[in-house]
Order: sequence, then C-alpha cells, then structure tokens
Amino acid sequence: MDLRDLKTFLVVAEERSFVRAAERLGCSQPAVTFAVQRLEASVHQPLFLRRAKPPDLTDAGRILLDYARRLCRIRQEATFAMADLRGAAHGALRLGLNDSFVPFVVSVLDRFGLHHPGVRVELRRGRSVDLVAGVSCGDLHGALFSFAPPNRHLSAVPLGRDRIVLVTAPSHPLAAKACVCLDDLAAERLIAHSEPSSLRALVLKTCDQRGLSLQMTALLPTLEAMKQAVTLGMGVTILPLRTVLQDIAEGRLRGIPIAESWAEEEIWFAHSGEHALPAVGQVFVELLRELSEKALAPCSPVVPRSRHPTTIAVARAAVAARSRRASPHRTAARPSSRSG
Repeated sequence: MDLRDLKTFLVVAEERSFVRAAERLGCSQPAVTFAVQRLEASVHQPLFLRRAKPPDLTDAGRILLDYARRLCRIRQEATFAMADLRGAAHGALRLGLNDSFVPFVVSVLDRFGLHHPGVRVELRRGRSVDLVAGVSCGDLHGALFSFAPPNRHLSAVPLGRDRIVLVTAPSHPLAAKACVCLDDLAAERLIAHSEPSSLRALVLKTCDQRGLSLQMTALLPTLEAMKQAVTLGMGVTILPLRTVLQDIAEGRLRGIPIAESWAEEEIWFAHSGEHALPAVGQVFVELLRELSEKALAPCSPVVPRSRHPTTIAVARAAVAARSRRASPHRTAARPSSRSG
C-alpha cells in the first residue's frame, strides 16, 4: 500500500470528483484513476462506486478513509518536525475557514510566501461544525472562527476584534451617515446569506428583543453574491468589516459602523490540543494577528463620513500595504469546493 496512492484516494474522497482531485494534486485525471486502481488492487476491494455521480465510497472505502487521513497527517507532521529542526519548512499547511475569512487570510499569503516558499497553504471552506471536526481529527492544522469553539479537545486563541458594519451601495441614502443602529434598518430591504450563521442569529435575536421586524428580501448562497446584490441596489446587508475592506477602498461599497454594543466580534484561531501546531503554522497565525490589529482596527472611534470615515481610511491603508508587499512566489492557496 503506497502512501502516495493513499493521499490520492483521500483527495478524491474529499473532492468527490476525479477531475477536481487531479486539479488539486496537479496531475492528470488518468494518473489519479490509476493510483486509485492500484490501491484497490492492493487491498483487494473496490473503494468507489464508479457509476455514482459524484463517486461514492464503498464500505471498504469508508473504512480506509479514516486510516488514510491518519497516515497522511502523521507523514505531514513528521515532515514539518524535520523541517523545523533544520529551519526550513516544506509541505502543506491546511487551514479551515468560512467565506467571511477568505479575503482576510488571502491578504497575508504573499508575505507568508516570501519567507516560506516551500510551504503550500491549503484553505478549506466549511461550516463551523465541520471545521471543528476537521481540527479535532487532525485533518486541519487549524481553523478560524468568529467565536471560541466550545470543544474541550481544541485550543483556541483570540487574534483580535472586528467591527460589524452595514454595507450599502455608494448612492444609498444611509451611505452618508456616520453610523447607524438597527432602528434605521426597519424600512430597508435586507440581503442575507442562505446558510444560518452566528451573526444572522444575533441580529434576529436582538430585533426580537426590541420588537423590531426586518425585511429579509433575499437569501443568497455566497458572500460575493451578497455584495454584488448590494452593488446593484437590491438592498443592504450586515457583514464583518474584514469582508468588504477592498470593496470599500475601491469605491464599490460603503461600510457604515453600527453603533450597537453587539456590533463587534472576536476572531479566534483554534488548533487541536492533541496535535501540535507546526512552527510554520504559528508564524502564519502571528501574521493574521498582526493584520487584525493593523487593518481592522474595530475599536477606533467613529469618524463622520465627511471627515475621512474610519472604514474607508482603514480599507485603503490595508489594500495599499498589500500592493507594496505583492511579488511572485510559490505559495498556493486553493479554497476547497466544499462549502457550508
């Protein structure tokens, strides 16, 4: 049983596609198929139901999947441990996150890649419950959350705080305000994510407590779709500042601070309490902490929009800093197609 074949089998199972697995592994689809067939021959069992679309695991495949994850994780841990000894890390750093953290994490990849060109960063999107499971079993080195995961097997550290803002088109009447409160949104068409989230639950709970009713007129599947709908004037939305920094800096959207006590959230990074975070992972976490302190600045005072609004100034500074740092490198990040 070849470890490389096990890795290929694991990626096919995660992607649920031989084509996407080939793209992720950087090889041809026939090579992926041959590796799986070779593994099936070694265990004398079919691992996938080939006629199913997407391919499903057989009973033997489900059993082997757990072993494949553990073996690949141990191999990666050994690679990082040896690299740490000689001061040069190589391999893959697997991080989990939801849509709201993608722009935040991607913004530090160029800087990280300059110092660690041998490390490939894999970003995997998923629901919070799936990310907790991935970190717990060691499939992920760590994950980002907007809350402290209530799991005793995880070790979580705060990275900083982010401001929750009302996102509008530049021409929207509320875009000229220095700040807003929930009462200002009673007559607005609200756009939200189709998946439940802790932020949406918090907003709705606060409205219920005050007897407010919001007009939730559109539920969209992705963060980008929500921002596009706002740009087109279909309504407004409520998002963490980190998700719209570049949109604000480039003038596509406005971010108006919400003057409510609940309108901040803490950013947490969690890793397994049983599997040590590689040294290179600790470096990445420190870069995220630095970005959260410099770019988000959620606790800075609200400045009227006529006097250089805080959100625009911070956004422009963050984008300018990324532009100065940008240069070619070999670090790659590919968000998984599995989203929650």
